[in-house]
Amino acid sequence: MNMKINNLLIVFVLATISLTGISQTTNTVATLTLSQAVAMAMKQNQDILIARNNLRIAENNSSLLNSGYLPQLTGNAGGNYSNNNTEITYSSGDKVTQDGAVSTSYNGSLGINYRLFDGMNRYYNYKILKADDTYTELQSRALIENTLILLSRSYYDVARLTSKIENIKRTLGISYTRYLYIKDKYDYGQSTELDVLNSEVDLNNDSVNLINTQRELHIAHNNLDVLLGQQPGLNYQIDTLVVFNPVTNPDSLFIDAMANNASYLMSLQNKEVSALSVKQSKSGYLPTLDLNGSYAVSKTDNDVGYLLNSQNKGFSTGISLSWSI
Repeated sequence: MNMKINNLLIVFVLATISLTGISQTTNTVATLTLSQAVAMAMKQNQDILIARNNLRIAENNSSLLNSGYLPQLTGNAGGNYSNNNTEITYSSGDKVTQDGAVSTSYNGSLGINYRLFDGMNRYYNYKILKADDTYTELQSRALIENTLILLSRSYYDVARLTSKIENIKRTLGISYTRYLYIKDKYDYGQSTELDVLNSEVDLNNDSVNLINTQRELHIAHNNLDVLLGQQPGLNYQIDTLVVFNPVTNPDSLFIDAMANNASYLMSLQNKEVSALSVKQSKSGYLPTLDLNGSYAVSKTDNDVGYLLNSQNKGFSTGISLSWSI
């Protein structure tokens, strides 16, 4: 029974090898280079797209329009209407009585207020917004860099497993040839049954190793597809040739890391934001100075009364100082 199972396993693996070879010769599959994979991920990877969107939000939040430097403009308008039965007695003793006396009033105003001084609160708030924008930019850069590192690792993982499968196939072919050779020797009485069983065990081990590695390659391909922003199952080949760039000046790596490492720069940015927040909190100890102006129009009409109609319009301005003691 075990011999039959082992033989079936051998036949299955050899058939898989032959079918793979046939498919590779009949179908031309495009080779995906690492640079092409990086370009694809920059356009389609969901984490990178979210990071770019967060960066745009931070840029909008750091605009001067959100820092409180612009004046406040307000407009108001209103109107009233009344219809009453009215009876008025004047000091002279005269009386006026009118049913359905109509009274109307209208008003409108446009005001502007600008804070001339607020203890440097706006200044520090604007600096904090700019620092937050820089922090978000560094955060997005760090996420993109980490994603591309994962992409490169996944890409070369696929390349490693692809090369490993090719080596296992060659080993499996050698094991199969050795198995047939020893089996023929056994049939002619030149080897023992133990030799046949040992060669069969080696062949089965290589077969299982091939199946497991193919499964690992399938998983690695799916992981790479996710990082590329593609649906799993995209048909492409990986360039298994790896070229390492030599490091000509190792000492410069530390200098470059201090100048460009996103995580380190983010920590410096956090320190700057904390210092600005402390300065902003002290602005509440200082007074605020506001300048305001408005233009208003009002009109009132009465059918009866002491004042039949009135109309006012004009400008007004003022300045106010406030200090919380």
